[in-house]
Amino acid sequence: MQSEPIRLSVILLAAGQSRRMGAQNKLLRPFAGTTVLEAALQAVLQAQKLLPEKGVDLSEIIVVVGHQSDKVESRLQTYPVRCVQNPDYTTGMGSSLACGVQASRRHSRGLMIFPGDLPAVRPDSIVRTAAAFAAGKPGRIVRPVYGERAGHPVIFDPLYRDELIRLRGDAGGKSVVAAHPSHLHEIPVNDPGVVQDFDTPEDFQRSSST
Repeated sequence: MQSEPIRLSVILLAAGQSRRMGAQNKLLRPFAGTTVLEAALQAVLQAQKLLPEKGVDLSEIIVVVGHQSDKVESRLQTYPVRCVQNPDYTTGMGSSLACGVQASRRHSRGLMIFPGDLPAVRPDSIVRTAAAFAAGKPGRIVRPVYGERAGHPVIFDPLYRDELIRLRGDAGGKSVVAAHPSHLHEIPVNDPGVVQDFDTPEDFQRSSST
């Protein structure tokens, strides 16, 4: 008899103000024929198709919106996601992460935190990270690493749900990881996309020149 899949909730963070981009919302900037946010989401959706054979279900995808939420939600109308509004998005990423986790289904076996400004992540990196999480012990935190740099997505056991919900300000998931170093498992990947976020115009210029 086939066992039930490990059901994970994806929390895609898309509420930030893109302060270092000036007047532009970096998530809506063009990238690889689409937008930054959609490229990140499409990587998740491609991984979603590959993960059932690994015993993993990514059927819940929550997008946390805030800054220019109408424009962001308009771009996502055709995608199988649920948008959740963070009314406190101006206070920092911690509140958006907490908002997404709070909105996720209680019976999820893991919480995958995915910043919306990582459009170059390869689907196979998401698959490897999720499969490693599913095969691990209870209480685990799993993240990919490229070289010596920690990347995303980071997957938390629901044991840390309440800690994540209490996050505020600019305190992101790193503070929860730092509080439980013995439960952290890092998965080496040959994918610079897991660490390549886009915060400034220079980041986009570097990407277009490579």
